[in-house]
Amino acid sequence: MLSFSRSALLLPTGRHSTRTDDGKAQRPAVPLSALWLAVVSRSCPGLVAQPQRYIIHRNDGLIYVPPPARTLREGTRADDWDHGPMMHSFHLALLPPVLTLRTLRRRPQAAGLRHAECLALMRLGSPALSVERMQLRRLAMFAEWDDESALERFLADDYLGRQLDGGWHVRLQYLRRYGEVAALAGLPVQAGRWDPEEPIVAVTLARLKVLELPRFLKWGRPVERLVASHPGTTFATAAVRPPHTFSTFTIWRSVREMTDMVHGRSAVPQAHTHTVAMAEQHRRDFHHESAFMRFRPLSEHGTWEGRTLLP
Repeated sequence: MLSFSRSALLLPTGRHSTRTDDGKAQRPAVPLSALWLAVVSRSCPGLVAQPQRYIIHRNDGLIYVPPPARTLREGTRADDWDHGPMMHSFHLALLPPVLTLRTLRRRPQAAGLRHAECLALMRLGSPALSVERMQLRRLAMFAEWDDESALERFLADDYLGRQLDGGWHVRLQYLRRYGEVAALAGLPVQAGRWDPEEPIVAVTLARLKVLELPRFLKWGRPVERLVASHPGTTFATAAVRPPHTFSTFTIWRSVREMTDMVHGRSAVPQAHTHTVAMAEQHRRDFHHESAFMRFRPLSEHGTWEGRTLLP
């Protein structure tokens, strides 16, 4: 059942609204938006429509401001989101540089593979001009699949998949995103709840504005060092694909430790680093598009540098 505030039935000023003699907008006698509300409530019963808002201008009546994007009802679990058996995965593998370059240039295609981001690993906090910023022998792949069987077929039957199968990967259940990238626009803002003490995987994906690179490095590298040395992580890395795709991948012992870092509450040196960088990001965006995503780790396969990575 959809819920709306009283203001949700206000229409923008214009040909559907009326004005008093002093020029102020009035609510129409029969709000035409009610028809739209009825259609949405019947076709999308699982969604909660956010109240529409309006701004009162002294000489201009009521000015309509579009509502924010709708999300799943707060508290809805991932199992209740009608996404079917879709899953995500993140892979790390040692490959010949030629194969890494080929994969960066042409992303894999396979039955059941909805989207893949292939990137060369980099070491968090490394100097801006360094071979550590793009390691062509180390490939990372973040992928979205129709279901787990599609991932299994890719690892067994595809040439790149067999190379990745010799490395490490984690299978993931999507939970939450902040921001959006067009390639993953089908993900709802939130798809489930989580325990503050459960392990969590965080993936960021961004398309950098090339002219913002100096600012991005200035404010981003201190955050890289903070995350890489944070006691709440069991593993943290970043990856790039020229000219402007950037990603980070971190495994946290708990959601609480991750959110403490994000908000500058960790009991570590330079804990404020992330909040300062985010303030600079909001002041002037580093990226054309970006998303920070949370996932629940489902299963871990293989090892990386001789060890497993999940807590």
